[in-house]
Amino acid sequence: MVYRAAPSEQGPVVLLFGYGGSHMNDLTPAIHRWSADHEASILALGPVLIGQKDVLDKVYALVKDLIVGGRPLILHFCSDGGFAAMRDFLVLWKKNVEVYPDIPSISNALVCIVSDSAGLGNGK
Repeated sequence: MVYRAAPSEQGPVVLLFGYGGSHMNDLTPAIHRWSADHEASILALGPVLIGQKDVLDKVYALVKDLIVGGRPLILHFCSDGGFAAMRDFLVLWKKNVEVYPDIPSISNALVCIVSDSAGLGNGK
C-alpha cells in the first residue's frame, strides 16, 4: 500500500485498487495524475491473495480518518482484480457501519467511481 497526502486537506481522497499482479510502480502514472491534476490524497494498493483483510483494515482506518469533515471519496479500480479488492473493501465498510453507526455511510462519502478496464466480475 502507498499513501500520498495531498498538499491541502480540501482535495478528494482517492482509493486506487490496482489490477491483479500489479505493483506500485505500475500504478505510479495514475497516482501522479490524481495528485498533480486534482490535488488528491491517494491510497493505492495492489490486490493480494495473502493478508488482504489486514491491508483492507489498514486502508479502511486511514480512509475513515481522511474523510472526516466531508472530504469527497473517489474509488478508482483497475481490471477485475481491482474490482474484487474494491468490492471486499465496500463489504468491510458496510459491516463497520452496521456495528458503529457513527461511521459515515459510503453513500454519504462517495462522489465518484472510476472503472478502468474492468469487466466487473462477469456479473458475480
